[in-house]
Amino acid sequence: MLGTLTLKDAVAADLERGESGPGYIHFPAWLAAWFFDELTAETRTAKGWENMGGARNEAFDLMVYNSAAMLALGGDKIISGNRPGWANPELAAIPIESTPPEAKQVVKKEHRTAVPVAGGSFINRPSGEPWIRR
Repeated sequence: MLGTLTLKDAVAADLERGESGPGYIHFPAWLAAWFFDELTAETRTAKGWENMGGARNEAFDLMVYNSAAMLALGGDKIISGNRPGWANPELAAIPIESTPPEAKQVVKKEHRTAVPVAGGSFINRPSGEPWIRR
């Protein structure tokens, strides 16, 4: 329903832009290599966008979904002097920073075994295994 082929083509074209301006994507200097690996995990083929090596591609997919959200909110029609609140850095609920976020302390969670439920449920598969692994 999103037209992901077209959206991925548009994001890829924006990533190719070499000069600041409309469509140019700015990245903070602190982004690690893994982000760019995920961003470039897919290749455009005659069939569409394919992940040839099976590498993680979440960064690219998220950029595509964010582009769809921006378009749904009318971001492509914004005039620089008249921005809606969601597109105005001065009104942002969270300050836009160029430094890396503070390192979060990792909390190790205990492993819990799934309890089998007859017939399965929203939480557990019929086998008793959870649908989502944590």
